Amino acid sequence: MPKILFITGLTGFGLGGARTEEIRLVGGAADRGCDVALCSDAPAEELAGTRHFRLDYPPGAKAPEQIARALAEFKPELVHVMGGGVRFIQTCDEQLAGVPWVFTVHNVPPAERIFPRLHGNSRLHYGVRNLLALPNVWVWSRYLKRGRFRSAICHSEITRSRVAEMGAAPGRIRVIPFGCGLPESALAPDASEPSPFPEGAWPRIVTLAGLAHHKGQLDALRMAARLLPEFPKLGYRLIGMSRDASFRRSLEQTIRDLGLSENVSLLQAASDATKFAALRAADLYVQPSHEEGFCIAFLEAAMLVPRLIGTRTGAIKEMAEGDHTARVVRPGDVAGLAAAARELLRADIADGVVAKRRETLSRRYSWSAYLDAHLDAYEEVRHAAAG
Repeated sequence: MPKILFITGLTGFGLGGARTEEIRLVGGAADRGCDVALCSDAPAEELAGTRHFRLDYPPGAKAPEQIARALAEFKPELVHVMGGGVRFIQTCDEQLAGVPWVFTVHNVPPAERIFPRLHGNSRLHYGVRNLLALPNVWVWSRYLKRGRFRSAICHSEITRSRVAEMGAAPGRIRVIPFGCGLPESALAPDASEPSPFPEGAWPRIVTLAGLAHHKGQLDALRMAARLLPEFPKLGYRLIGMSRDASFRRSLEQTIRDLGLSENVSLLQAASDATKFAALRAADLYVQPSHEEGFCIAFLEAAMLVPRLIGTRTGAIKEMAEGDHTARVVRPGDVAGLAAAARELLRADIADGVVAKRRETLSRRYSWSAYLDAHLDAYEEVRHAAAG
């Protein structure tokens, strides 16, 4: 098995898919017998004991020296750069001459970039954001055409197409979907962590996503306002860390303006126990995202919630394929969200639907398959470098 150095420009103290990936990939490669080391600001707690080389976060002027030290001391056969902006990727490229390497691209600009203005008008918001991102788009495009990486790994066909459109040769792009493995605590009710919904609330609706414009929560609030006349006891919980204070304030103001204060709550910094309690209690899960690279949140919700609505971004469409209790609409389609919610909430859901879906998705999206695909990619890269 290869000797692999993982380098990430993302913090080990973060949340969400990138942190989950660090734990699953680095820890999984070690469990499979690979000799691994991690170059980052700090390893996640779950990776305690992994050989570690310091890299400042955010990566700065010391990054070249810190990466060079890790390479000199560990002497890897292969390097996987797991995250960071294009400037950081270029820094790695300069240091990795002569070492075969791959990198993970979770998304490319302007997708999922924070712009803290104009939240009331999505068309204007994205128009200005995308204009401001043009220099970064150009740098990414230039790098993807000329960079010395052996393979760019992404997690959905949508991201693959974006990477190809920006100039990466199709043969250098590999799609490896995330997996999903809920802990036993997610499936079992915990009396110490009651439902976050008030008694008698129906329907109970949940969204899991960092609070940011591109996650589409404003659309979901407008959906809830359309549903309220028909479902006056509606309870809606938006769970996620605040990624943009201006957007959080916009959400809070919109809740008041739409008369939803008695029905909708933002739950920030919620524990995993609270998150899973909300999902177990929910009648409907809504993922209103405008942009995603994959969307682990939708996959986790699908393991617990009987009715699902998502948008055509990331791998949501693929996850919902063939599921009569799931609907997928265009990003930004408030009317479509409301219509899908009405249809699903009026439908009878048979017993065992969630358990059957959990079994299906667990086969389709497993962390074991995710790890196998990475190890296969590493072997191909090593073989090509040796040949």
